[in-house]
Amino acid sequence: MRQKAAVSDADTGHEGYVAVISAWGDTCHAVFDWPLRKPVSVLKAYDGPAQPWLSGHRGVDLQTRTGEEILAPGDGMVSFTGKVAGKDVVSIKYGDMALTFEPAITDIGVGASVRRGQPFAKVGESSDHCDNVCLHWGIRSGEKTYLDPASMVSAYRIVLKPKAE
Repeated sequence: MRQKAAVSDADTGHEGYVAVISAWGDTCHAVFDWPLRKPVSVLKAYDGPAQPWLSGHRGVDLQTRTGEEILAPGDGMVSFTGKVAGKDVVSIKYGDMALTFEPAITDIGVGASVRRGQPFAKVGESSDHCDNVCLHWGIRSGEKTYLDPASMVSAYRIVLKPKAE
């Protein structure tokens, strides 16, 4: 049974999600799939700031080419399509999370449902995140908490430690 569990880091206060397995030994699944066909190459990793107002890299930059299909990482709803600061952006709502992709263009309208693995957009022509073309994928939980997309595509096995005496 696939379940999503909220977790927080006591040191930083950052919250995130992990996939968990049931006590019956079901396979552990990642929360999301990569938004590009495999193999996926990360050009620039997530480097979230310690505080929301500080600078940082709030997502991952993935190697790609103009026109490549962008696949829905999970089931969700298109919540935004258009330009932000002159850049083509598409966002998908997934629970309380917003998954944002740029440069991305789509013909799918706001409010449309997308299924995990479904092509929903194409990589646009240019990005200010990379020297050439890349796909920037960011995830925001709530209004101010940014999450590392790469950590959401990895399956986790949660092991409980015995109680210390």
